[in-house]
Amino acid sequence: MLLTLIALKTFSTILEKIQVFFSIFLVYWLTIVHKMIVKGWKTMLKTKTKNALFALCSASLLVTAACSAGSQTANTSGTGASVSAASQSTAVNESYFTDEDSKTDYDDTKATKIQLTDSSADISGDGASLSDSVVTISKAGTYLISGSSENVQIKIAAADSDDIHLVFDNIKMTGNKAAIYAESAQRVYITLAQGTDNSISDSSSSEANLDAAIYGKTALTFNGTGALTVNSSNNNAVKSEADIHVTGGSYELTAAGDAIKADNELNIANTTMVIKADDDAIKSDNDDDLTLGNLYLANNHLAISAGDDAVHASGDLVIDSGDIDITEAKEGLEGKTITINDGNFTLNTDDDAINAANSNADQEDISLVINGGNFNITTSGDGIDSNHTLEINGGTIYINAATNTTNNALDYETEGIITGGQLIFLGDSQMAQGFGDRSTQASIMENIQGSAGSKIRITDSDGNELLAYTATQEFQNVLASSPEMAAGETYTITVDDQTVTATAALSTAQEGMMEGGAPNGFMP
Repeated sequence: MLLTLIALKTFSTILEKIQVFFSIFLVYWLTIVHKMIVKGWKTMLKTKTKNALFALCSASLLVTAACSAGSQTANTSGTGASVSAASQSTAVNESYFTDEDSKTDYDDTKATKIQLTDSSADISGDGASLSDSVVTISKAGTYLISGSSENVQIKIAAADSDDIHLVFDNIKMTGNKAAIYAESAQRVYITLAQGTDNSISDSSSSEANLDAAIYGKTALTFNGTGALTVNSSNNNAVKSEADIHVTGGSYELTAAGDAIKADNELNIANTTMVIKADDDAIKSDNDDDLTLGNLYLANNHLAISAGDDAVHASGDLVIDSGDIDITEAKEGLEGKTITINDGNFTLNTDDDAINAANSNADQEDISLVINGGNFNITTSGDGIDSNHTLEINGGTIYINAATNTTNNALDYETEGIITGGQLIFLGDSQMAQGFGDRSTQASIMENIQGSAGSKIRITDSDGNELLAYTATQEFQNVLASSPEMAAGETYTITVDDQTVTATAALSTAQEGMMEGGAPNGFMP
């Protein structure tokens, strides 16, 4: 009997571990399917099939780990640095949104129907009227819009206390004026219905006082799971004189001006956006009130090409998570204050890649804080620039910056400290700038030259590799830091067949340089 009980208990334990095994394997494949849907299965199938074999082999290890208490961290191959699961964060701070921002449901039987047809529209229900190709919505309610039109405008002219809910159901609107004009309401909610593909475009003859294809004098919210393409050959694609919140959907925005712009507040989460703008791509700007012009980004997939700034906030810029790929821009991420908590960033810019600045603000109000994230930056200007203070507390950051006497990988005005993270910064030798003595993590900095394709390796005195990177353009100086570096210890920087040794220190300001980075007696 005793042997039977032991056998049953052993069998039960085995079953539990098998359940954990298959649960982990199922979650893995569900994650793959989700990513295939978001990113496109054709580009991921080969890689994920190969990774499945790895998952199958490693799942048995995960079964054992699942029975253990506490969290685990993994070493990144070739760097020797620990990277936590937070690097894959999809965190969204819901305080930047209201509950109504994400509500997409509506009662079809109570909604007013607006069927667009050529230069007119058929209306069924209350609250909307048609006159001279303008559909005017005058009271709170839900309005279901479908069909195609040429030079039809949907104008919201409701009471300031009214919420207007527009549902886009495969609409196609073209013309020479703003297709959606929110003149007055408490807030206009635009839902992209599930499975729909909607498009709005304006021509170069659009109204001068409504300089966007979708224009709001009041606040706007975009949500849903459908798609929206906005093309403005006149000026801006989407603009609000108040706030814009975006909580879902897929967007393709093309603009002769700014792609999406709000005067007071622009908060975007859980979206996919492909943006091409001749001016700024994502912008919140208010020169009259320095407490406004704020911008929040989380869990987005953003692909941006911009003629000026890719992401611009005259106030506070906060990024909690997501993927941001900037293929072309004058400046990448700009704000009076910048706080980056996590995310994946590929930034290619002509000028500063990340810039904390506002010429209208007091210098002490400017700051740049990086708490985490993965960064690959190539720039013809500064890599990271703060017109006041800079603080790096975590993340994996690789920068290849300009090699001239006015720009460099790292540039801050008054104080720059590092307390965590791993980084390799490549740039100019004359303007090279390290971290200040209030840092708690050691770093090294030495002059050594390389070009695009050069392999950079940082090793300790035992030959263990701490960091590695392949340069994307020429450089003359290397600044590096890792949690594994200790002040007073010697490390080797190898660039192709060149080597140089450096002693780690908490302060790596170059000799003859002020902490702010400019040569003594010179301020840029």
